[in-house]
Amino acid sequence: MFRSDIPANTTFEVQLTAGGQNPQAPSQASLESDLDVQQTIGIATGIPTTFISVGSEGLLDPVGFLNAVDLLLNETSPPQVLSVSYGTDELGIDNATARAVCNGFAQLGARGVSVIFASGDGGISGGHPDSSCTSSDTFRPVFPATCPYVTAVGATTSTPETAWPSSSGGFSTLFPAPQYQLASPALAAYLSSLNGTYAGRFNASGRAFPDIAAIGDWVPTVWSGQVVENKGTSASAPIFAGVLGLVNAQLRVQGKAADGVVGAVDLEWRRRGGVQ
Repeated sequence: MFRSDIPANTTFEVQLTAGGQNPQAPSQASLESDLDVQQTIGIATGIPTTFISVGSEGLLDPVGFLNAVDLLLNETSPPQVLSVSYGTDELGIDNATARAVCNGFAQLGARGVSVIFASGDGGISGGHPDSSCTSSDTFRPVFPATCPYVTAVGATTSTPETAWPSSSGGFSTLFPAPQYQLASPALAAYLSSLNGTYAGRFNASGRAFPDIAAIGDWVPTVWSGQVVENKGTSASAPIFAGVLGLVNAQLRVQGKAADGVVGAVDLEWRRRGGVQ
């Protein structure tokens, strides 16, 4: 409908793991899944795309992420970009499990996989909005977006772009700020600008997220035969993943290998290295 130039036979592969399913009935079709596939292929048209379906625990239980990591690590040629629009509040998960998941993403990055995660749609209240932003509760960072080995994507709106009001961001309670953030003057300037506001409600020495942002408001998705206007970082993540797919395609044209991208600093390093 929106890309009439794309060949009608354009499709994608499907991989199932840990009890994952691929329902096709309109009543069972996932709007989230349709959004992810359509935005990725709509941007990175012509680049091979695979939809990975993990069992039901893969939506919010970090064990589901481990299952997906194990699947990809066992592949001879894992995908160069992995985009995930699911997550959970960091404060409600087991620390050891979260670190195991994060280390798994680090292993994927070492093999050239750029792991992209949506930063969440609840502002400072986590993945989804609730009343914590109007109380004295601790701000709720979103995992796995807080993992220092992934690129977390926030959402923007309007033209020129500004932050989408519900886009989640903040500082991790589990993972310290990585070196690429500690070296950035932007982080120090931001913390200084707060001037003590919200002191005690967030971990100022934690890994800051998101790393970047992309459009995430009024994003059209065709679902069950109708056009649905979506909002949120769930749209921003696959859009950015499609952009990275185009970057990697250009790297191949130049005879260069794809490297796992971590954060905005790595992207800037790539740009200066000649990747346009």
